Amino acid sequence: MVQLLQSLCSYAGFSSKLEPVGMFRGNEVGLADGSKGDLVISNLGPKPILLDVRVSSVCPANGGQLSARDINDKDLTKKNLKRNYDEKMRHYGPAAQGANIEFVPCIVDIGGQMHDSFKKLVKKILQKASDQRHIPLSVLWNYWFSALTVSLYRGRAKAMIGLTKRAFGNNLPDNYESSDIVVSRSSYLNRK
Repeated sequence: MVQLLQSLCSYAGFSSKLEPVGMFRGNEVGLADGSKGDLVISNLGPKPILLDVRVSSVCPANGGQLSARDINDKDLTKKNLKRNYDEKMRHYGPAAQGANIEFVPCIVDIGGQMHDSFKKLVKKILQKASDQRHIPLSVLWNYWFSALTVSLYRGRAKAMIGLTKRAFGNNLPDNYESSDIVVSRSSYLNRK
């Protein structure tokens, strides 16, 4: 997903750099754990914008079950997005502010729902692309949102493939094919 965000920035005419180092040097509120963020956009605003992407899920990672209260909570995904956003802001916010860097947590749920700050950033980038390329914002939004969603689902599929490989070892069933094999072989489409 980070590479796709970098492609989006390039498409809109912004320069960006993956996993920038030294963003917090000379900052008395530096990050002791060596965190550096995922992407920095240099020319989108008056100061650099540091992004850190997190894909979250309301389902417990350990396979545990949701409580009955959580299952009936219609705002559970939004609350989870906000909790993850707040966590990222606590971690990066003070160091970014001390280094005169804008920080935007890019929080997205595994189902595709984005935190409002992430949507606002994507819309700002797409508005610039729309103005430059004379393409309606709605068209660009639909295309790039679909691309981000596909990237998210592709990552989820690769994670499932990894889990399957760990469960079966190298002895995968004969009818098992990874998404990489399926995508790279057009004969898959001609099966009957």
